[in-house]
Amino acid sequence: MIDNGLFINETKGKDFSLGIGNLVLDNKLVGIATDCTAEHISTKVEPTSKYNIPTKVKYRMKGYMIEDGKPFTASVVLKPECQIEVHDFLGTLPFAIRFIIKAFAKPFSFQWYDPGEVKVIIGEEEKETKTIKVKKIQNQK
Repeated sequence: MIDNGLFINETKGKDFSLGIGNLVLDNKLVGIATDCTAEHISTKVEPTSKYNIPTKVKYRMKGYMIEDGKPFTASVVLKPECQIEVHDFLGTLPFAIRFIIKAFAKPFSFQWYDPGEVKVIIGEEEKETKTIKVKKIQNQK
């Protein structure tokens, strides 16, 4: 978390929607979301795994404020650039076993840690808009 906000979304797959989002302002949990999506806007082929990894991702969550029940929407577009991990889950196995398994599956995991700005809109009729600086860990499996 950086400054006063946090945007969370658990991810799996290319276009996906799952997880629970938490809206934290001034180090206080103020909202919960169950409608969370992440969309890969653009991708590129990673040469080792042959995965289409994202080069631009849009995260969005919709939920309700805890105190007054007002709806909120939070969104951020991130460009995964600061890669902190590429993990080959079969890396410690003998080559022959790894070769057979990789014919059917690509057990790689990628992780990035990037800054961004989350736009938060609170309410329907009288909208309140906030922009929050964040750092987000993004996972691709």
